[in-house]
Amino acid sequence: MSCRLLAQVVYLQAQATKQQSRKSSSNTPMLPISRVSQSYADDLESLFYMFIYICIKYSSPHGEERQEPAKDPPHEILPDSWMTLDLNACKLKKVYFLAVSSEEACIINQSHPYFANLIPLVKEWCTLLKYNMEIQVTFDSILDMLEHHLAALPEGISLFSSTKENLKKFAVGLNDLVKHLKHIAKRESSIRTESPISMHLANLKRKRAEAEDESG
Repeated sequence: MSCRLLAQVVYLQAQATKQQSRKSSSNTPMLPISRVSQSYADDLESLFYMFIYICIKYSSPHGEERQEPAKDPPHEILPDSWMTLDLNACKLKKVYFLAVSSEEACIINQSHPYFANLIPLVKEWCTLLKYNMEIQVTFDSILDMLEHHLAALPEGISLFSSTKENLKKFAVGLNDLVKHLKHIAKRESSIRTESPISMHLANLKRKRAEAEDESG
């Protein structure tokens, strides 16, 4: 879960706790809690955490779990530190991870050697997400980053080359999806502009202008 989503849920939980305590001492009904607002930027950040989980917890692209657990004393293993029911603690740990540059060393030390060539990708992705709570990261910036690092991956190992090709296909497919979503958004915007209400108002405005011209 992204830092922004965690912050919202933590806030709503605190509000619900306050309302529940008030309800227990009076008959005042609880106020409705607003729903959490989620965007594509939250999904891109969540995808980043999943990517880190794979780099640290697995040892190959075929779902082979790491035999020897990652060790990085005195630091806690990143995915383990985020798996807590204390959402506020989880939020603070993720915010700290993204904000403090020295935390990048944890990625290097904890990732399995198989994924060593992906460390530069993880570090740049982390940089893009530093301000995701205020300035949301875009699909285009993530796609550009993926394409840049995929092109830089070394050749020579058939297994790795096939993995690279699959990742490239995924990036292309994701890029096509983004373009499709943009097209849909543009079309929906056009439909809203030409809605029956807007067309009716435009007709009234036109008729009023014609009437004024005739009277003048």
